[in-house]
Amino acid sequence: MKFHKIFTDFFGRGSTIAPQQGYTCMMLNRVPILREDDGSLPLEARLLEEMCANPVCRGLTIIHPPKWFQSEYNFGKVHGSIIFSFVDTDRSHAQAMIRQPPSMFGEWVYPHKYEARLALHQCQWCWCLGHESNKCPRPTTMIVCP
Repeated sequence: MKFHKIFTDFFGRGSTIAPQQGYTCMMLNRVPILREDDGSLPLEARLLEEMCANPVCRGLTIIHPPKWFQSEYNFGKVHGSIIFSFVDTDRSHAQAMIRQPPSMFGEWVYPHKYEARLALHQCQWCWCLGHESNKCPRPTTMIVCP
């Protein structure tokens, strides 16, 4: 981190360095949706404040602050999901969070490790889009040049 300024100056104020390993991305499900007076969802700062009120979340080095998984939820919906990332080199914080789930807005939430999935898959066997090689409908004897 002593070179942080050198690496980030080019990108301007507010830029940061994100690790490629040693962190965990978590999703908290069944987070109560308590809207603000104007009808909007609580902002990142409010979500972070509520999350960090739990002992299992205190002291985490947050890389990506909590945000709603969907940008908008219908007004009839009472629960949603949030995602956030934090430094967790040995995965102990994630395991502790799963063993001892936090609460948000007065209700227990259900944490699990979140891994973003690509929206588009390409088969490594037939090179078609829309499926992976383990689900390829083509015969294994078929040869396709990539």
